[in-house]
Amino acid sequence: MQVSELAAETKQVTKSFVTGEVTVQALRGVTCAIVAGELTAIVGPSGCGKSTLLSLLGAIDTPTSGQVLVEGVDVATLGDYERTLLRRRKIGFVFQAYNLLPTLTALENAGLPLELDGISEAEAQQRSREGLEQVGLGGRVDHLPSMLSGGEQQRVAVARALVTKPALLLADEPTGNLDTIGGQQILRLLRDLVSDHGQTVVMVTHDNEIAASADRILRMRDGLIVEESRPASEEAVKIAAAK
Repeated sequence: MQVSELAAETKQVTKSFVTGEVTVQALRGVTCAIVAGELTAIVGPSGCGKSTLLSLLGAIDTPTSGQVLVEGVDVATLGDYERTLLRRRKIGFVFQAYNLLPTLTALENAGLPLELDGISEAEAQQRSREGLEQVGLGGRVDHLPSMLSGGEQQRVAVARALVTKPALLLADEPTGNLDTIGGQQILRLLRDLVSDHGQTVVMVTHDNEIAASADRILRMRDGLIVEESRPASEEAVKIAAAK
């Protein structure tokens, strides 16, 4: 596999957190490749390190050791301002909580990343409208979050993540606050973004049924990736949990 085919990758990444006199090793040497234009699901029980891995891929944090590369750029070599620009321009985030500002309309919420990046108001509004149309909310642009269902609010969050045309869209339990129907709609939306538009999506979930819609599944346990599989081919590769 050529580097040009990768949106991101990690190489022997570790991450430790110190709380008082206790050191917790959240990641213990994780190597993975995120292929451009695919939906990758990271699954595993609570505390296995999947959200920590997502935060490193999203340049929210830096590894204790090892490398995190986003489009070939080593995140750990960047200063705080450079990492902020990388997050703003290359990475879109969707969280379990929708994180919408209650006093802003769907259009204004979707355009926040563009406003922060100094994009003109006219261009920001145009791109925000396009993003909302892409997620099926072209008729809801002037609605406040309180006027939208949970699924619609999450669609606004997806639109907000898309307006910068990110290399990576990272979704942390994106269906966690939704009912079955709303969750299925968001999952279908993410799937369509990959299949129809070539968007690269990395999704953290604890639900195996949701993960089954992915092109590739990375299964984690105790800070390691212990299995990789491709649901379509039903092939799985076991990875030694200890080296």
